[in-house]
Amino acid sequence: MTLRTILISSSLGSLAGILIWSAACLSDRKHLTCEEVRSAETSADIDKCQAFYTVLTLLWRAESSNGKQMIGDGGLARGHFQQHEGHWHDGCERLGADWAYPKDTHNLAKAAAVTAANWARYAPDALKSGNVEMLVRQHRKPNDPYGSGQDEYLDRVMKGIK
Repeated sequence: MTLRTILISSSLGSLAGILIWSAACLSDRKHLTCEEVRSAETSADIDKCQAFYTVLTLLWRAESSNGKQMIGDGGLARGHFQQHEGHWHDGCERLGADWAYPKDTHNLAKAAAVTAANWARYAPDALKSGNVEMLVRQHRKPNDPYGSGQDEYLDRVMKGIK
C-alpha cells in the first residue's frame, strides 16, 4: 500500500504529518498497522494515529457506504465523509486550501484532511488523545457533540468496529 503524507498547518501541533491512505486501504481493514505509521515517534503517537484512522474509516463506511453514496442529508452533505458546505469551508480555511465544494469532497485525501482540520478546531483534545467516541460525535455536530440524535449516530458509526 502506498501512503502519502499530507502536511497540515503547524496549528495541528503533533499531528502535523498526518498520513492519508487510499480507498483500498479503507475497505480492506479498520486501521493502519504500526509499521505504516511512519510519522509516529512513540508508541503513544502510534496509538493516536490508529484512533485517527479508525475513526476516518468508520465514518467513511457509515457516511458514504465505502465511497458509494456521495450525497446525503437531502443533498446538503457531500463526499466521502458527508460534509456540509460550511464545515468544508471551515476545514479548508484552517488548511489554507482552496478546494472546491462539492467537487473536491469526492477526493478521499482532501476530504480526510478537511475532517482532520475541523477536528483540530472543534475537538483538539480528542484528536490529541485519540478519543474515538468524541471524534465521531464532533464530526456530525461540532458545536453540539451530545445533542439530539448523537447517541444514535455514534451507535450507527461504531457498528463498523464489530
